[in-house]
Amino acid sequence: MKIAVVHNLPPGGAKRALVEWVRGLSARHEIDLFTYTEFNNEDNSLKNLVTRHRVVDHLPFASGKTPFQKGYYLYRMNRMAARLSRLIQAGGYNVVFVHQCAFLQNPPVLKHLSLPKVFYSQDTPQRTIYEPGITNGGNPRFSITEWIKDK
Repeated sequence: MKIAVVHNLPPGGAKRALVEWVRGLSARHEIDLFTYTEFNNEDNSLKNLVTRHRVVDHLPFASGKTPFQKGYYLYRMNRMAARLSRLIQAGGYNVVFVHQCAFLQNPPVLKHLSLPKVFYSQDTPQRTIYEPGITNGGNPRFSITEWIKDK
């Protein structure tokens, strides 16, 4: 099978779990890796396990401090996710293995893909991310996460 793997993870436990998933899958399948930035793979832990590594663009691994910077970062991430999904859709993959995003938990690439996909969530997602209408601490403010996720 031809599998596209997508991740936006820094080094750490979730990344180690991803490496083990890819190690197991690569024994029988062709794996291509897709990331938003080269930073996600500075440790080269996936280099020998995948056939190809595609970096969509350079997205810094820091969103900024102001609400505007954070909003613009999420906007850029969503645009890159759309570009990433177009590359994957055109690549003839049988399935897409999407790992949790370091910023949003549910990666925005999920909403752009029409191929069969498996979403692996290392951590328990926050209800505010996957259940519409649930807010942090009862705060009725508009959630930027809900905006980027579905709207």
